[in-house]
Amino acid sequence: MESMPESNSPEGRDGVWAYENDWDIRYPNENVYGLSVVNHTVNDDVAAAYGATIQTGKPYNWNFTDWDQEDSFYAAQLIYRAFEQMTDVKLNNPEENIILPLHF
Repeated sequence: MESMPESNSPEGRDGVWAYENDWDIRYPNENVYGLSVVNHTVNDDVAAAYGATIQTGKPYNWNFTDWDQEDSFYAAQLIYRAFEQMTDVKLNNPEENIILPLHF
């Protein structure tokens, strides 16, 4: 599951959709990393994946400071909300009030 604006979508769709895990093809000149959440179970991962899936079709969220809203999502916010809602795992530092993807 990914959330991206229509202009970045490989299929020209806005918001939350399922895409092939082909980041090596989509981003051939960039390093792409998979990250994991510590102190959780495989069942937590499954629950969070389901939580992201049920957001399918919701639009992209351009307001990166409104990470608690649920009617649209940016990419990192989608994962944050899925884990929080389905497993009570919080992936952010609440003092920062913004969820950002990790970038090297």
